[in-house]
Amino acid sequence: MRRSEKYIEILKLSKVFENNGAELKVLENISLKVTSGEFIAICGRSGVGKSTLIRMIAGLVNPSSGAIKINGELVSEPPNSMGFVTQDYSRSLLPWFSVENNVALPFKTTNISKSDRKAKVAEVLESVGLADFAKFYPWQLSGGMQQRVAIARSLVLDPKLLLLDEPFASVDAHTQLELEDLIAGIVFEKKITTVIVTHDIDEAIYLADRVILLSDSPASVSKIIQVKLQRPRSQAKTRSDPKFVKLRTQLYASLRGK
Repeated sequence: MRRSEKYIEILKLSKVFENNGAELKVLENISLKVTSGEFIAICGRSGVGKSTLIRMIAGLVNPSSGAIKINGELVSEPPNSMGFVTQDYSRSLLPWFSVENNVALPFKTTNISKSDRKAKVAEVLESVGLADFAKFYPWQLSGGMQQRVAIARSLVLDPKLLLLDEPFASVDAHTQLELEDLIAGIVFEKKITTVIVTHDIDEAIYLADRVILLSDSPASVSKIIQVKLQRPRSQAKTRSDPKFVKLRTQLYASLRGK
């Protein structure tokens, strides 16, 4: 698929939740197109509906109206060839499974041979820097290492689409920077279409090709910011670039409604 082709299409999407007869409209008339291989960041105030939107892209939440298409197919359930990483790595990993067995879980729905599974698990563990920890258990690892396991598991089936729901919100600042670079390196090497939800505007600008800003509830797209920063990016050089500083100021002002 060429980079110019649409991979995700969000078409007049709205979501209303009902609770004891009361309605809460969370998303309203959102339309967006994401091209193949593009990295998109979704930002907005806390509680605005960012996680609801990415869960709808993942086929985990149904729209009240409108539609989402992945690679031309209407999303009604989790699409094939999708990886999904959340911030809650401690609950997403099975503590009684070793690292390699946690990473191998997605293979349960495939017919891939045992030897090929083992080779692929080894490959992705190498790519996230955990080749020496295959036999360990999640509770023996630091939080950042556990999140690397979750990332490896999301990549083991070579997804065309990677969804990240505030994946670094629960780790320390140093680990966050390491994981940002880990994700950036992998998705651009493999040309994976990626959507990240983040409350961190610096992270959004550092990682993304475009930042999608959602307005307050009911959320709609209030601004799209193009991030034309040179790749590959580095934490020190990119974040000190005057263009980065200008984009951060612009995004911060937009979040504050200025």
